[in-house]
Amino acid sequence: MADLGKIAVTDGGDYSASTTYEKLTFVHYQGDTYMTLKTVKGVTPTDDGVNYKLFCKSAELATASKAGIVMPDGTTTTVNSSGKMSAKQATQSTPGIVKGSNSIKVGSDGAIDVNTTFTQAANLANIITGEAIATILGKVSKAIATTMNLNQNALLESMLTSIDVNDSSKIPTAAYIHTLVERIGMGTQLTAGANLTEAANNLSSNLAAANAKVTLNGVKNINGFTAVYSDRTDRAFQLQYDSGEIASIAFNNTGIWYDFYDGQNWKQVWKFYKP
Repeated sequence: MADLGKIAVTDGGDYSASTTYEKLTFVHYQGDTYMTLKTVKGVTPTDDGVNYKLFCKSAELATASKAGIVMPDGTTTTVNSSGKMSAKQATQSTPGIVKGSNSIKVGSDGAIDVNTTFTQAANLANIITGEAIATILGKVSKAIATTMNLNQNALLESMLTSIDVNDSSKIPTAAYIHTLVERIGMGTQLTAGANLTEAANNLSSNLAAANAKVTLNGVKNINGFTAVYSDRTDRAFQLQYDSGEIASIAFNNTGIWYDFYDGQNWKQVWKFYKP
């Protein structure tokens, strides 16, 4: 085949929308070089195969929106002697790539999440440092289930009291009951009855039977008796007999007198006035 000659390619410089570019002209745009496939003007260079053909890709650094060259950061990525790039594996103290585990799951979209699959513990138990998440969740589930199964009338510590308080929402503790028992003397065995009610009834019955009678052994001073037979408030010594008769010696600042009750009526026997 005969050599018909060379085709000259023109360098059109940086792209300008107001410039007309003839066919086979190199146009520089955003660091890349395009060759025109026909005469164009006002057409932004792209590798569309109609107006332009990408001739040379720039060696500029890549960005989030533009292709370019990249290099490993040496921390999370590296390049070996054959030019292959790989990502470093993360450790507890260094960054890098990670993978899922029994406690951490990775979705098909690459998103990671905590694996909440667990089996409820059979018994209540404390959480131990370093336990797997599934084991911890099982213990927590058991504790919550046990709490929810408690009777709605279960006592709370805040509801208990060991002191006397007028509050219907408070419950006395054994310590308070013990203090109460000690104060009313129930720590000592009762001799008048099996309980306070029986003892009080027995004492009341004994008082009614005695009918306010006093048995004197030896000489006794009896003060504070109000005379039964008198037109004034006087003081008197009174003796009541088993027959119901009463002998009374009353006195005041004006004199002293002797009265006698025969079981039905009072009678003044004698009276002595102060001289």
